[in-house]
Amino acid sequence: MNHQASTTVGSIKRPKLTQEEQALQKEWKKYDDMIQQIKQAKCYLDKGGPEELEQLITKWRTIAQKVAEELLGVFNEQKELFTVETSWDYWGDEESIFMEENTDLDEHEKPDEEDDPMVQMLTRLKINPEVIHYSAETNSFYD
Repeated sequence: MNHQASTTVGSIKRPKLTQEEQALQKEWKKYDDMIQQIKQAKCYLDKGGPEELEQLITKWRTIAQKVAEELLGVFNEQKELFTVETSWDYWGDEESIFMEENTDLDEHEKPDEEDDPMVQMLTRLKINPEVIHYSAETNSFYD
């Protein structure tokens, strides 16, 4: 007689799955998860698509510009609070990494920290001025 081991789930007795059945079940779940992700992505695209994403980016940038303007007042009064050494995530090399990222700029394009307090603040906060559309040349935000 061939007796197959079984497991009890709740009050239902189920035969124990073979390795092949377990592998198939695992693969089934993987594909089911992928289908769910695709359905979710399609739902997001159907809701708003790229236009909505552009609107959200513009909204975020506008808010970031307003925050930067308000923060500039605090920065001008208390510059010591904005040093890399006092930031919560200081590991000792972030400033050099940030500066390395800007090495592809020409000398005339590099922002002069001494002349523009906004660029100085953004640099100390490790924020690229271009991300929030700030121009060091005009000392203002742009669209």
